[in-house]
Amino acid sequence: MVNYIFNPGSEDFEIFLKNKIFVDKTELIYHLNNVINSPDRFICVSRPRRFGKTTNANMLSAYYSFLRKKKNRIKIFNDKEIAKFNEWDKYLGKLNVIKLTMTDFFTKNTVEDGLKEIMQKIVTEVKNNKPEIEFKNENDIVSIFEEIRNLTDKKIVLIIDEWDIIVREKRNEEVKEYLKFINKATKDKNYIALAYITGILPIKKYGIQSSLSFDEYTMISSSWMTKFIGFTQKEVKSLCKKLQVENDKLNKSHTRKYKKRKLNEEYNNKEEIINCKETLQPEELTHKNILTCNKINSNNKLNNIQKQKMQKKRRNNKKSINEIENEVNFKNMKKWYNGYKLYDEIKKKIYRVYTPFSIVKSIKMKEISNHWNRTETFYALSEYIEMDLFGLKEDIIRLRNGKKIKIDIESYQNDMSSFKKKDDVLTMLIHLGYLGYDIKTKEVFIPNKEVLKEFITITDSENWNIIVKKLERSKELLKATWNQDFKKVAELIEEFHDETSNMDYNNESALKYTILLGYYVSDKYYNSFLELDSGKGFIDIAYIPYNLYSKYPALIIELKYEKNVETAMDQIKKRNYPQKLKEYKGNILLVGINYNKEISSNSEEFKHHTCTIEEFKK
Repeated sequence: MVNYIFNPGSEDFEIFLKNKIFVDKTELIYHLNNVINSPDRFICVSRPRRFGKTTNANMLSAYYSFLRKKKNRIKIFNDKEIAKFNEWDKYLGKLNVIKLTMTDFFTKNTVEDGLKEIMQKIVTEVKNNKPEIEFKNENDIVSIFEEIRNLTDKKIVLIIDEWDIIVREKRNEEVKEYLKFINKATKDKNYIALAYITGILPIKKYGIQSSLSFDEYTMISSSWMTKFIGFTQKEVKSLCKKLQVENDKLNKSHTRKYKKRKLNEEYNNKEEIINCKETLQPEELTHKNILTCNKINSNNKLNNIQKQKMQKKRRNNKKSINEIENEVNFKNMKKWYNGYKLYDEIKKKIYRVYTPFSIVKSIKMKEISNHWNRTETFYALSEYIEMDLFGLKEDIIRLRNGKKIKIDIESYQNDMSSFKKKDDVLTMLIHLGYLGYDIKTKEVFIPNKEVLKEFITITDSENWNIIVKKLERSKELLKATWNQDFKKVAELIEEFHDETSNMDYNNESALKYTILLGYYVSDKYYNSFLELDSGKGFIDIAYIPYNLYSKYPALIIELKYEKNVETAMDQIKKRNYPQKLKEYKGNILLVGINYNKEISSNSEEFKHHTCTIEEFKK
């Protein structure tokens, strides 16, 4: 009888161990053993697809699943990393495992039906193994777990894989009910020895009552779990070293076979000549010798031609650039699959993490290539980066071009629908594995060549080329401002303003939006502030360099309607706006921009902007 949920045992993990390519992550068990029955026993690990979540779940199931007979004790961990620790087998085969893969229950079911099926299948498998057990209430998960604990005298290790399926499928009306069920089954329950849940997204943010009380380890904050998320650089180097040894052995074998074949051919040729001479009659000898010599000369010519052909073939066989780039070695793997920077706060160490699925596939297929587009999240990427959120498309292009961008990760709601600003989408892309995150600089970036190819594929269209051109104009606007070229600034501001919808064109918000859009690339040099309180009024927009001694000037921008740029400049000076930036040691440029919204659409001055720029004298 095969169990799938209740003490499913080691079968799935044993199948995995038959892979020739294996990276030992069993040390994870040692760390989990240290938190069993402690307040820290509730653990949620989120990471992208193809990062080994299911493999680790199967490993834990193999280790903890109760074995009815001691003689059946599994031996697959005896030669693994876990066995190097004292009391490594303390919980081996001694706890009740409940292992749930949520996609099995909710892909086609409603949450209500899926939860019923979970309880039904747990009860069925427990009864199949222990017919004497009678459940008092088969429709209540807490009652079921308490009965298992009491009647078996063993606590439960609850393992949930793909826990976030409901959140990922955007079934928002069902999420609370689903989280409430998991919370009810786990929170403050003594029958739980360990709860280990995995998914792609962090735990959905809701009210205190419906949120899950788990310690979370994510692609942003992974702590001690860091080296168990993906393959570390050390592990990839080890795999490449083994691969090189195998290749060397194979090459030596081929070389030996080639040399042996050549020796046999040479020996056979000599034998033919000797045999030919022995069979000749005296009167034929002279004539045959001539023929033999001619034959030998002919063979020598043929050999020379063959040598020339072989030399030409060798020249043609020299590896092309493409072949070199696709060769399976550490250098290429680092370029294609590295890039995730995860920080272990406890060891104060940064780990370079690689995508396990891509590493394994490349070694098996003996070719470096893009495996990312075979994951489920690839098909959703274009949906998210096409969203109409200010600055999102511009940031995507800049990331594609190798830039790093500082973002705010705090407002993200840990789902795939509640996006209020571009940073929420970019934060989600971190958890999906499309972006790396530097926890120290708070910057996102495209981690490697494999992921970059996905962004290039999706953004290779005329619509995205428009965004590229817009960013080029933004750079041009910033340089014109630095050069105090007020005519060019006015001209470019007008172009950006023209991209605002006509309904919103003639209002203050639209003009501020225009300025922010126009100076979009300024975040490489500046912090931006809207309505900055100067003490005597509010500065419309201020751009202050990150460095107090920056070579780039600070910008104070005042916007006016139906007036003139002189009025804007007078206000900056009369209200002493530069005083707000007194700590800044560099130069300050004062920028006044005016837009006359009352000009007739038939006039040459329609939608005309004017600008003035002065350097503030300290």
